[in-house]
Parts: sequence; C-alpha cells; structure tokens
Amino acid sequence: QGRTVEVPQTIDGYTVVGIDQKALRNAMCIEEIILPHTITFIGDYAFSGLTDLKKINLPDSLLSIGAYAFAWNQNLASIEIPNTVTDLGNGYPVFYRCDAITALNIPDSVESCPNFLACFGVKYIRLSENPKFTYIGSAFIGCNLLTSLTIPANIQTISSNAFGNEGNPSALKEIHFKSTN
Repeated sequence: QGRTVEVPQTIDGYTVVGIDQKALRNAMCIEEIILPHTITFIGDYAFSGLTDLKKINLPDSLLSIGAYAFAWNQNLASIEIPNTVTDLGNGYPVFYRCDAITALNIPDSVESCPNFLACFGVKYIRLSENPKFTYIGSAFIGCNLLTSLTIPANIQTISSNAFGNEGNPSALKEIHFKSTN
C-alpha cells in the first residue's frame, strides 16, 4: 500500500513473532507500519531512522522493545506502548531523538527501562508503577521541554545524571515523589 508496510501474521506457514534487529533501519518513504497480533518482540534498531514514519501500531502481544528501536524517527508524534511490554530498550534508549513525541505513557507492565528517552519534544511522561521498576538511569537527558515529573513510590534509585548533565541541563522545575501510603 504505497507508503504503508503491513507485516503479515504468517510467512510460508510460519507465525511471525518478532521484528529482527535493523529490519527496516533507515528505510525510506515509510509513513505507517501495521504489526500483527502475533508480534512479541521488536529488535534493536528495528525501526530506527525512518524519517517519514508517522504511525505504528504496537499490538497487545508485544513483550519487549529493543534498544534504539524507534530512534531518529523525527515525524513519529505519538506512540502507545501496550500494557504487555515488560522491557523497554534493555538498558538503552528506545525513542532517542524522536523529537515530535510530546507525551509518553510508560505502562505499569514495564519492569525495566533505565535509559529510555532523549526525546527533545516530550512535555509529559507517566512512569511505570510496577514494583520491579526501581531504577531510573539517564532517562531524561535531552527532555528539554519536560518541566514537571512525578516519580512513583516504586523507584528506589535515581542516577546522578537522570535529569541532565553539564552539556545538556534539564528544564525540570518540579519533581513530585509519590508516597507508598
């Protein structure tokens, strides 16, 4: 369909369960990707560098999204992470330089995503309240429009560079900490 890529549920009788690393990396002219409800993982860099990508559906079967899976997709303005995903990026950013994304909801199913952002356009982030999600690494570096953030009670450790560093300071004005009560 022109600028749309639709991944089939089966190929030669085999169920398609994942998108391999670098599968469509730097592909040109793709505006939309439709994934079947058989996909459980998206590999590292799978959809990175798709500068024309505007829309992708993430199915409820998805469990894991690899490192830099959506990096450098400047026209991707929104993405809904299903409440089945437990791992975002395996410790590396997923949405690096997806500057058109203005809001991110990290669902409560997510157990790990210490370094997930560097989205210069993000104004709102909702973090997972999963008890296994306890650490925030350099998650908010580059989130220059994020002025307020609520840290859920499940977070036990926050990296010293979570909100920025000398070369890239944070715009945060308010940080709220939820209590366990």
